[in-house]
Amino acid sequence: MKLKLFKTIAYFVIIVLCAPLCAINDLSKSDPAYKAIKKTLDEGYLSLYNNQFNGDNPVSRKEIAIAIHALLKKMDQRGYNLSKTEVKELVKLSKTYKTHLQNIETATNTNHSQLDQYKTNTLTLQHDLTKLNDELRQEIETLKKENQEQHLYMIIGIGAAMILGIAQ
Repeated sequence: MKLKLFKTIAYFVIIVLCAPLCAINDLSKSDPAYKAIKKTLDEGYLSLYNNQFNGDNPVSRKEIAIAIHALLKKMDQRGYNLSKTEVKELVKLSKTYKTHLQNIETATNTNHSQLDQYKTNTLTLQHDLTKLNDELRQEIETLKKENQEQHLYMIIGIGAAMILGIAQ
């Protein structure tokens, strides 16, 4: 019985002490989440399964409960107990920042709305300018044709006048 208890305790100690030191086989140290994952493992909030983190696997309610329990236990150990005054201050700060953030969100939405209107107006102006440009080109072509016709009639008139001796 003592041997079985000793083996159980030894196994538990090895698992607890080895877990933070074991390599994470399915996570590269260059992964952006590596430090955060390593910290949660080192702090005992999460654990490895056969040296695998299995980051793409869903988390069960049981695992969340264990992680929250470990976090709360560590907070209690470190003395993160807040007084009523501190809680009130946090609530006050939360409300203050909430108002500021809402104001920023409103201003951002207004700016986005104005930007959308500006884009719409710009497209309308571009369309109108293209249409006006096309109309001006057509008018210029019409005037050129009329000018050429008038020039031709003038030459014919001068030629006829010269033939009839009207012009000298």
